[in-house]
Amino acid sequence: MKKLLSTFLSLGCLFVMPGVVLGQGCPSCPTYPTYPTCPTCPTNVNQNVQYVDSYAGNSTPSDAERFYVGGYGGTNWLNQRSGHPRIHDKRGYAGAISGGYKFDNSVRVEGEVAYRRNDYKSGKHSYGENGLKGHTSTWTYMGNVLYDFDQVSEYVPNVVPYVGVGAGYMHSDTHAKSKSDSRTARGNRKGAAAQAIAGVGYKLTDTTTLGVEYRYLVGKHNYKDHSVGLALRQAF
Repeated sequence: MKKLLSTFLSLGCLFVMPGVVLGQGCPSCPTYPTYPTCPTCPTNVNQNVQYVDSYAGNSTPSDAERFYVGGYGGTNWLNQRSGHPRIHDKRGYAGAISGGYKFDNSVRVEGEVAYRRNDYKSGKHSYGENGLKGHTSTWTYMGNVLYDFDQVSEYVPNVVPYVGVGAGYMHSDTHAKSKSDSRTARGNRKGAAAQAIAGVGYKLTDTTTLGVEYRYLVGKHNYKDHSVGLALRQAF
């Protein structure tokens, strides 16, 4: 890249300073064999090359393709239909790690592994004298496609909204225990899953983004999960 820029700038010098012949030295410092690299060049060609290189190296993420890794953590609400109206899922937590690639057209593709957990309980006088208690834990393995609205940052500095969709596989385990006689039960569901993603990111630096994100996950057997949390992304 430096050689290409130097060549163009040197050609420009032929018009600015007639008589300069490339490869025959700078007129103000003949000991330098190549004119564009002369530190005392009267037309500051050397400084211009450095300036252009510096500008190119400071391009924003929206201007360049790059790899990234990310993490997500927050709270979730599981809405699974158990078939019994007295069983209630409590608010739980969700977390995810991801790795992907952002293209210069603002599209991102990534792979993601996520975990969710929710406790639940049933009311008294159902499933025994004191009811049930237990938890549901879910692993998902997803491929996501997202789009960053980078143009928004031209009007609101450093702010980049984004949306996305994902598809993949989920495995969910449910453990239950009777409060009265300690009897236990276990069930699981596994199969295809899909999710929708929406968020707003804030650029802490050119390569680091912190945002607020919402996710909606659906799976087999009426599995539905809402989660809201913070998402951190680091590009390199």
